[in-house]
Amino acid sequence: MTRRSPRYSGRRILVVEDNRVSRTMLELMLTKAGYETECVADGDAALAGMSGRHFDLLLLDIELPDITGDRLLPRLRACRPEEASVPAVAVTAHHDSDIRRQLTAAGFTAVFSKPLDMPQLIDAIEKLL
Repeated sequence: MTRRSPRYSGRRILVVEDNRVSRTMLELMLTKAGYETECVADGDAALAGMSGRHFDLLLLDIELPDITGDRLLPRLRACRPEEASVPAVAVTAHHDSDIRRQLTAAGFTAVFSKPLDMPQLIDAIEKLL
């Protein structure tokens, strides 16, 4: 897990997570894996972060204080339509298969339940990129 892959060096991930501890943990683990991250706490900050910037992957908590992740994703994609195919990973506290199907139908490439298995998440991100 502490590997730094030159292959992914410079790849940028937007992390949208309202929980400060989870956000810090994700930033630490993704940075250790060799990714550049921009971490924000809500939908408004995520939308502002997309303005004029390129991200290789979006990692969104589904339950944010100002908007749900499935409603935020299309708004983020609309900010940079030329990057509409950027992989999006949903993070949720729900383990229900119906919610997973709904999130996949909403455009998420992968869905992970909390608590996160960080090695599994890093492996999935590497496959998506």
